[in-house]
Amino acid sequence: MPIAWNESEPSDSSAANLGATEFRSLKSTLATALGVSLYWPGSGGASAASAGILKPGAVRALYGTQSQVSASADGALMVTSDTTRLYAVNSASTPYLGSGSLVEDATSPALNSRWVMAQGSAINTEHTLYGVVYGATPTVILSLKSFNASLGTVGTVQLTSYDSSGFTADVYRMNNSNLTYGDNTWRVQWISLGTVGF
Repeated sequence: MPIAWNESEPSDSSAANLGATEFRSLKSTLATALGVSLYWPGSGGASAASAGILKPGAVRALYGTQSQVSASADGALMVTSDTTRLYAVNSASTPYLGSGSLVEDATSPALNSRWVMAQGSAINTEHTLYGVVYGATPTVILSLKSFNASLGTVGTVQLTSYDSSGFTADVYRMNNSNLTYGDNTWRVQWISLGTVGF
């Protein structure tokens, strides 16, 4: 439903002319305040078509204990005070969306297996072992830690091969707009995440 919002009313010639200036000032101040969280016309900076719609990030999640999740309002987000988890609450289910300690991956671990995360650093193009043999090829994340800047402008790291036991990487450099293999003067930080059987 459209919201009629005209900050030029009441006019000086209206029946409410004795308070016209004060009314307009109040409406302008209120629109500015509402414009922080809502799309609001006038001083709130929005058109009448979008008036009253919440701006992205303006909605606060519900907050309570884990035991209160199922009793929360339908269609809400809820953060639990005792487990610091985020849930989407709806009439069909209450999916667990995540937490600060959530490990996320596309697949669930197989029966009699567990998640294992390993990390370390690698130098040059040597084959690096994870220190654990995964049941399948893990997810590997690389970040360039150091690079000899005299060899080029920017260094980027790339996996060249990886399997359940380790990986090999190479670093490229930008030099005169040409992409070439990096010289053996770099180091990367790495993280691997996968499953291991019990």
